[in-house]
Amino acid sequence: KKHYQDALELQLKLLGGEHPEVAATHNSLGTLYQDLHMVPEAVDHFTKCLEIQRKTVSESSPDVANTYNNLATVLFQQGRAPDARELLKKAVAILDALGVAASSPERALYEENLQEVEEKLRSHSQSKSDMGFEGSVIM
Repeated sequence: KKHYQDALELQLKLLGGEHPEVAATHNSLGTLYQDLHMVPEAVDHFTKCLEIQRKTVSESSPDVANTYNNLATVLFQQGRAPDARELLKKAVAILDALGVAASSPERALYEENLQEVEEKLRSHSQSKSDMGFEGSVIM
């Protein structure tokens, strides 16, 4: 963790805050924090990465799609499934626009993540529906 933070500080001094390499380091820190189960910190770094990427690379970049997927993963861990779904849809749409094959491992991962989020949302919706029905008093 310390090495990535040191690298980020050095990059900020040398490259400034809006550089693709700075975004990549934020992405690496986000992944590290996610692995350490420090989800709020991971969200912060993935969000910063995305902000920089939006200013420095094309919105249709595979790097942006990757960041959408990474951010969606940690948002899902926070219980923010609707937000995760929207980001994953954007990630898949970027791959569609780039013509990435259905057999691509990256595409398969994003689609699998999207499917998991949608299943969770359907399950949650069904649970709420069931609770509403069972909780009703029929007169």
